[in-house]
Amino acid sequence: MARNKFTSEQAREAGMKSKRGLSKSSEKVKEIVENLTLKLYDSIITDWDQLDVKDKATLFARLVDYNLPKQRQSETVINIESLTDEEVNSAINRIIYEYEN
Repeated sequence: MARNKFTSEQAREAGMKSKRGLSKSSEKVKEIVENLTLKLYDSIITDWDQLDVKDKATLFARLVDYNLPKQRQSETVINIESLTDEEVNSAINRIIYEYEN
């Protein structure tokens, strides 16, 4: 049985934005999760020191997924040779500080 070919007009229609609008259920779920996160904030902060590093990272990553929009991945290339000694030292000190805290 022969299939109809996909025409340029059909492609144009398929590429158009949906007229349905935003999904109300996903917006509602996001709002519920945000509200729950805010309500649990105090207990999360109180219990934060009792968590090990892995649990802190997991919790943080999951909460961020719900509360912040995803960013497009980008790659930054830095030519270290073009940095001054002061800039290199500053970067190293920031890395050490972040690692220790």
